[in-house]
Amino acid sequence: MPQNVRVTEFTDTSIKYEWDTANDALEYLAYLDSASVPFSVYEAGFLFEGLEQMTSHVAQFSVFDGYTEGAKSAQIIQKTRVIKPIIDTYYYGSTYLTGTGTAGENITNCRIYKHGESVAFATGTMTGEVLKVYLTGNVNIVPNELYEVCVIDGKSGTPIIEGMRTTFKVEIPQISLNPVTTSQKLISGVTAKNIQVRISQNGTAKTIIWSDAETGVYSWSASPVVVGDVFKVETKVGNEYSTNQSTVARDPVGTLAPKSYTLGSNYVTGTFTGDVSTVALEVNSVLGTKVKVIDTSNFQYYSKDKVIAKTDQVYIIGYDPTNKQLDRKGVVIL
Repeated sequence: MPQNVRVTEFTDTSIKYEWDTANDALEYLAYLDSASVPFSVYEAGFLFEGLEQMTSHVAQFSVFDGYTEGAKSAQIIQKTRVIKPIIDTYYYGSTYLTGTGTAGENITNCRIYKHGESVAFATGTMTGEVLKVYLTGNVNIVPNELYEVCVIDGKSGTPIIEGMRTTFKVEIPQISLNPVTTSQKLISGVTAKNIQVRISQNGTAKTIIWSDAETGVYSWSASPVVVGDVFKVETKVGNEYSTNQSTVARDPVGTLAPKSYTLGSNYVTGTFTGDVSTVALEVNSVLGTKVKVIDTSNFQYYSKDKVIAKTDQVYIIGYDPTNKQLDRKGVVIL
């Protein structure tokens, strides 16, 4: 009979057994879940794999010396762990850590640990599949540090088995701030989805708004705005203002650099800098409809049916988002 048979490790899908080496063993026989036909094992250990979460398994082992099989060891009963929960992004300052995990009759709690530690510093609830841990004011929560969370199988009066752990990081939301001009007066940018943004002008808080829940885009129209005004945006999660950006308001600027146009081709094209958002083509003093630029530095304007002779007087005009004209350049016709 193998001596000191024990479980040394188990997960949601496997159980590892080990025992002391028997000197007369040609092989060991493993009886799993009351199977009448054993597995042959050639070392003092066996990994039982392919199991399901929260299932109990019975194992016994014996020694075979090549001639006879010895007595079986005592039964070892072991239950597998709960699978890892799925954790939502947690931003520093959030009231709760949230996520989803396995639901079960004996599942009512979850635990959170510092990364790599064995003692939990907070306990949360499992309501069905909904995981929730209250973390406001918890001194153990530090920005950019790693933590682990697991679902607990068992409640008061029953054996407790910690589930598989999910590692997560306490995130700091980042934020961008677009240039602010005296014509558009728009305070905008991108941050984390569905968080608050505090906007200040010249050191005075003006408003707190929410970023878009799908894109993280935020925007707010300020008035009045003059050259030199300082705008600051800050992420707000709970009571924490973790990240900020600032910019100084200025008048809109923009320049166009049209390429030479070959008569009969489809487009007048070129590049731009600054706040240009739309362009229009002027041919012989007739101004066409404004069209959006194609990216952050290039424009094109359909002109095949507008420029019909090399003697045409052609200009490309650039505008900011409020339709303020920023530049007007002549186009050379080839």
